[in-house]
This record gives sequence, structure tokens and C-alpha cells, in this order.
Amino acid sequence: MSNTISLDDKAQIALDALRPSEQKKVESVISQLHEFPGSLLAQVKKIKDLKDYFIIRIGYGYRLVFQYANQEVKIIDIVNQERLDNLFSSVTKENS
Repeated sequence: MSNTISLDDKAQIALDALRPSEQKKVESVISQLHEFPGSLLAQVKKIKDLKDYFIIRIGYGYRLVFQYANQEVKIIDIVNQERLDNLFSSVTKENS
């Protein structure tokens, strides 16, 4: 059975702001999340200390942060390395 996928507002804004070539890469990874946690071409890592949160490396500069629970994937944000630390800080505060 396939997962449902939704994009948080921050993720949609980030996706829309990318160059078309980068958008295609991100959209390709997002489409693979329909089968998560099955095989993915992308590297997926669990985010330590945050239940059900994962991160995927997309190329050299971008990371896709998502939450997975009950066959639902919620894309939290698409970030570059500089924004990553700020995102983890805000998500940790929300879950405290």
C-alpha cells in the first residue's frame, strides 16, 4: 500500500523557490516516499531524539526533512545546510 504525502507550507515555499533542475531532483525523491520505508534511491537517516522524523540528502546542497507515521509522510521542509541547524532547533522546541 502506498503512503500519502503532504507538504508543509514551509516545504512548498522552499520547493517553489528552487531552480527547475533542483525542483526535479526534489520531486523525484518525494515520489519515492510513496514506498517508504521500502527501498529508496536516496540516503535516509533517522533524526536522533525526534520521533518519526527523517532526513534525506538531495545532492550536495539540500536536505528534505519529513515525518513518517501511519503510512503518512509529511514533508516538513527542504533546506540547505545553513538552514538545517535552525530547523532542528525549532522542531525540537515544538516537540518539547
